[in-house]
Amino acid sequence: MKQFRNMVKTGAAILGVSAMVFLLAGCATTQPQFDELTGGSDTNRGNVEKFHDGDLVVVSFAGPTLDKKPHEERIKDDHTITPPDIGPVIAAGKTAGELQKELQAKYGEIFKNLTVTVKAGDRYYSIDGEVRQPGPKPYLGDTDVLRAIAAGGGFTEFAKKSKILVTRKSGKKFTVDYEKAIENSAENLPIYPDDQIYVPRRFF
Repeated sequence: MKQFRNMVKTGAAILGVSAMVFLLAGCATTQPQFDELTGGSDTNRGNVEKFHDGDLVVVSFAGPTLDKKPHEERIKDDHTITPPDIGPVIAAGKTAGELQKELQAKYGEIFKNLTVTVKAGDRYYSIDGEVRQPGPKPYLGDTDVLRAIAAGGGFTEFAKKSKILVTRKSGKKFTVDYEKAIENSAENLPIYPDDQIYVPRRFF
């Protein structure tokens, strides 16, 4: 009898451990909602500031004896720009700071006391549909759906706030519920350059 009781206790302990492992495994495989909203490998906060093909790059020069005009160029399909005097340089995949450091080194071999500054040209996202001020908006860095709606002047009285559609440059689409985004930051989708935001109309 005692042996039977020990067997029952052992079995219960095993079941308890198994249940715990199962729960932990479930927790481990659950991805944060923010990751789902950003689309995983899609554009994210880690690389949004990096240049991409088609982006406008502005290279400025300064020096005590140098009168050199700024160079503006969109990144070509081969990922390069061609600043004067130094030839093609790969720009896509680099931040403005990284590209600036590289250009500073290259120009430093040619000109003394020359300072190079690199910045991105104007970048935009668009918001349309049931907002008071639709159209393209300048991307000023680190924005999200709530800020984008504010930049669009807020909703009209006919806006369907629960079905805001965000379309990435890659073509991926996401739906955001405005009220949930206010309550939970994980629901507040980040917005990047070239994103398209559409607020549909409600019919009741």
